[in-house]
Amino acid sequence: MEQLKRSLGAIVVLLGVLLLAVYKVAELTDNAILVVSAVLMLAGVGLYIFLNKMFIGNGK
Repeated sequence: MEQLKRSLGAIVVLLGVLLLAVYKVAELTDNAILVVSAVLMLAGVGLYIFLNKMFIGNGK
């Protein structure tokens, strides 16, 4: 479970990348998907940094 918490940020980033792939393959023209994808990717990077600093800071 702890490993899942540490990799949660990377999973969120991958969801953002998956949305970008869907956008490209489906040839959509709606920019909302691009905005959601960008938010997911930025949030994922932030989560990844925050959670890893929290776990490393505790000596785990």
